Amino acid sequence: MRFRLAILAFSFLLVSSLLPSGGVRAQAAEPPRLVVVVVLERFRYDYIDRFWEKFGEGGFRRLVGEGTAYRNATHGYKLAQLGTGHATLSTGTQPRTHGIVASQWLDPATGQFASCAADREARTVGSASDLGRFSPAKLLANTLGDQLKLSSMGRSKVVSIAMRPEAATLMGGHMADAAYWFDESYGRWISSDHYLDQLPEWVNQFNYRHYPEDYLTRVWSTAFPLHQYTECLGDDNPYERNFPGAGHVFPYSLDDINKATPGFSAFHEVPASNTFLTDMAIEAIKGESLGKDEHADLLWLSYGATAHIAERFGPLSVEMADLVVRLDMDLYKLISNLESLVGKGKFVLALVADRGDSYPPAYLESLGLPAGEFTYRTSLSLLKVHLSNRYGSQEWVKAYRDQQYFLDRGMLERKSIALPEARAYAQELLRQFTGVNRVLTLEQLREGAATDPEAQRMANSFHPERSGDLMLNLVPNWREQSDRSTTNTGYRDDTHVPLVLFGAGVPMGLEVHRAVDVTQLAPTLAALLRVPHPNSSQAEPLVEALER
Repeated sequence: MRFRLAILAFSFLLVSSLLPSGGVRAQAAEPPRLVVVVVLERFRYDYIDRFWEKFGEGGFRRLVGEGTAYRNATHGYKLAQLGTGHATLSTGTQPRTHGIVASQWLDPATGQFASCAADREARTVGSASDLGRFSPAKLLANTLGDQLKLSSMGRSKVVSIAMRPEAATLMGGHMADAAYWFDESYGRWISSDHYLDQLPEWVNQFNYRHYPEDYLTRVWSTAFPLHQYTECLGDDNPYERNFPGAGHVFPYSLDDINKATPGFSAFHEVPASNTFLTDMAIEAIKGESLGKDEHADLLWLSYGATAHIAERFGPLSVEMADLVVRLDMDLYKLISNLESLVGKGKFVLALVADRGDSYPPAYLESLGLPAGEFTYRTSLSLLKVHLSNRYGSQEWVKAYRDQQYFLDRGMLERKSIALPEARAYAQELLRQFTGVNRVLTLEQLREGAATDPEAQRMANSFHPERSGDLMLNLVPNWREQSDRSTTNTGYRDDTHVPLVLFGAGVPMGLEVHRAVDVTQLAPTLAALLRVPHPNSSQAEPLVEALER
């Protein structure tokens, strides 16, 4: 037996000596000490190309030029929103599995719509406000951070930072060491007792600098002369909404905007909020000693100003162009500090967006393209009338939100009306409205409805306990008529996003044009970190980023 083992050992050594040295080096390559995931909120895929000439060398240009860029990355579901995007990126699975099917859904306990991260049991840490009552309790799957904590027996650190609590909690996950978000009542970083009993001293010291108060006394002018923003519509165009107290053309007095809005809510909508987040990230790397020992760490960052500017001014505005140019400067600052604090070749940075953005229908119509707005209020009124005519005078529809109709299931059951029959009747009515491309019932969505890509995207946005009884999909270039612009179309403008990996061991200057899904990011980062994939992720890693 000993002789046989000796022969096997000798054979193994002989074969190993004949293997290509590159293969051995690939197996021996060290995982990164720190992985940083930068999520850009409501950031169109083409922004990087469109504003390329205005970027410096150390931000977007460096990430693309020295990293691996995926040119055809998409979110594979219909309701592209803040909560769904961040949860999908962190878990590596679709909303129908991780459960965050929308940023808000109807809470059966209260009959009201509630945030996907609201937690009545959580308490604010770091402020006297109630804006810390959030946690990942409604997230049904493990995140990449959870997997890293499990695999390292808790020794790795996971930190998440975002302006919005939904983004911070859903990125960090259940086991994160800390998640921080912006308290717009007091202008400071806070958390919840799901993570911390009190803020670390480095966070308190950062809050004591009162950056938002200082930033909001300044003027927002364009980084380049106004006439050089040729990638945009004119600064004064009909597709924008005014800043409170300041109109919709440059320059903007941030002091005037701040005085016209409650608390520090205006801070979300200015480029300074991205710089504020970048500075907080740098302090977190220092304060938590991220990337400093043999246990790899994870830092999630979500830049939210792009979403707010998209909502108010749209993707073709000078405001958006200038914001992206200034975001490029923040990325340069972040990368430079990562290299000095963690070390070149010792970290990986992934850049991705939680969703894209589509053009205003009115603008598309002005160009002669087919587009329009779905008058959901009319559809809701008529649906109520027809259901009352058929089943009796009752309020059969509880609510409408995000192209979903929520029926009063309890009332229908009490009246002995079969729910599938009521849904099928409503489906036939809703199909007749102009702008509607598809209507699926709860039964069809539950079964997956995987008859074609459109139906599959709708099914991926569905959860039986959190979604409506019927879901619409509008025809291309249509949006629902609303006071707020939405990203719920399910088409490429809203789902196609940039995806770039940069840093330790990632191939340089590689462009990949094959179709990939953003659910592949989490298992890719897990492979780089050498930990198992998040438990619900079925996606394959992005093999190009793993070739060393």
